[in-house]
Amino acid sequence: MSKQAIFSLLGDRVPEAEELLTEAKEILSGLEEHLDAAPDLRYTGAYKAALEEHLEARLFWQVLTSDIIKPVATPEARFDVYLPALCDLTGELVREMRRRATKGEVEQAEKLKTLIAKIVEGLTELDMLTKHLRHKFEEANNNLKNAERIMYDLKVKYQNR
Repeated sequence: MSKQAIFSLLGDRVPEAEELLTEAKEILSGLEEHLDAAPDLRYTGAYKAALEEHLEARLFWQVLTSDIIKPVATPEARFDVYLPALCDLTGELVREMRRRATKGEVEQAEKLKTLIAKIVEGLTELDMLTKHLRHKFEEANNNLKNAERIMYDLKVKYQNR
């Protein structure tokens, strides 16, 4: 449901995305109660991936509805979930940049590129110890390069007019 919420946000269907995020949060909260019997499952597998995806979707929703990222105080906001979600968020921001650039919304695209750069800069200051986080960071870094290319292309396009 969280991935569906992201697609809804990319399609300008914010109310639909909000419903999906609420539903996903309820499901994750319900699962949380059952994990008391097997706490190790909180840190592995599909559950952790679902938490990452949900946090990524909530952060993306924040950016699109309020232009900022605020801390998310929920069970999924552990560093081992939050950092990969931030890295993945950069990919969604690049998709949104492309969408905005296609519409000629250069200023909005520039804001998103600046946010991607700030995220990558913040992640650079951290010591990415795990293989998973290093891989996610490399993806975020590549997303920044893509964002920079988009801005370059926009500047060339509008400079020649």
